Amino acid sequence: MTNLAEGSPGSGPTAGDPSRLPLSVWPLTAILAVALICGGYLYLRAETPPSEAFDLHNAPRIEALAAKIEAGAQGVVMIGDSRLRYALPEDVAFSRLLSQRLDMPAAALRLSNVWAIWSDFAGLAPQILAARPRLVILQEDLFAKERETGSRLLLGRTYLIWQVAGSGPWNPGNVDQAMLQTDVRCDVLSDENAHERKERVSEWVSFDAEGANAKAIARFVAAAEDAGIEIAVLPVPITEEGHAVLPGYKRPADLRTIDHGITLSNDHYCDVVHMNAKGRAVFTEMLLGRLQARLGGTP
Repeated sequence: MTNLAEGSPGSGPTAGDPSRLPLSVWPLTAILAVALICGGYLYLRAETPPSEAFDLHNAPRIEALAAKIEAGAQGVVMIGDSRLRYALPEDVAFSRLLSQRLDMPAAALRLSNVWAIWSDFAGLAPQILAARPRLVILQEDLFAKERETGSRLLLGRTYLIWQVAGSGPWNPGNVDQAMLQTDVRCDVLSDENAHERKERVSEWVSFDAEGANAKAIARFVAAAEDAGIEIAVLPVPITEEGHAVLPGYKRPADLRTIDHGITLSNDHYCDVVHMNAKGRAVFTEMLLGRLQARLGGTP
């Protein structure tokens, strides 16, 4: 009789049994599985940033703006990336300042998205037009900015870090940065960190004036003009280091440009493209003056 305890043909581990694999294979298999899962997640998040969440977050804000416009306020919508968010105070403060300048009720709405391209705002475009603001201001490079594969991967990686890390120095309050519309603070740009921060900008910026975003924004501009809504282009000034990274492009010649006419130094920035509180004060004062001249009001 065969002693099964000692093993017999057809019993116990076989040559194809996973338990026969060398122990060193298991850690490699686990690492590969994790890499595939994370890679797939990053790809999905990079290719499809959370535009739906962004739309859901900002739709009520546009509804609130529409109600104020309906009540008689001068409505202004400002659309751009994080540079616009750093360059201006949040909506309540800016609306109050603009109302004082115009000597009449005014309602301002700033829509900003980190690393924004026009397609980030396309889902909100019909609602913006339906609100019938007096003026829509578009950050200048939205007409040409695109996301290449590398920048999409960087964007997806950043979202993943924010989600996994939660609250911390890079994401205070565990807030989805794509939906963060509140005020921001940052320090003065130093010579020591200017080069490093310039390299970070160069990782994701690309421009294509003839790309899909340029065509889509042209359709939005045409629809706004048909609805009697004025469109203006706003250049947000950046540092010399920033200009060394951002390529030049041709903006639409038939649109009015808000010429800022201000000179800023590194003391006005916290990195090569984002203004600090000092820069924000100068830029805000400039824009209030331009809006006062454009929309009317007491000098």
